[in-house]
Amino acid sequence: MNTRELMKVIGQQAVLTGRTEFVVVVRIVDAKMSYGRVLYQVTPLQGEGSIWVAANRVTLSQESEVQS
Repeated sequence: MNTRELMKVIGQQAVLTGRTEFVVVVRIVDAKMSYGRVLYQVTPLQGEGSIWVAANRVTLSQESEVQS
């Protein structure tokens, strides 16, 4: 994934899943490559804070793809 592709996901709404039945709707606020892995910084739509997570834990929502 190159920088241009990383920039396209910033600002999009997505779903973050955990190891069990944990699911949170988030907004992607930043993206980067680190040691060959794609990471997204996400913040919840309701609540506060942010966290860096592996891109494979984040699924872009259909709504954000329509808005792009």
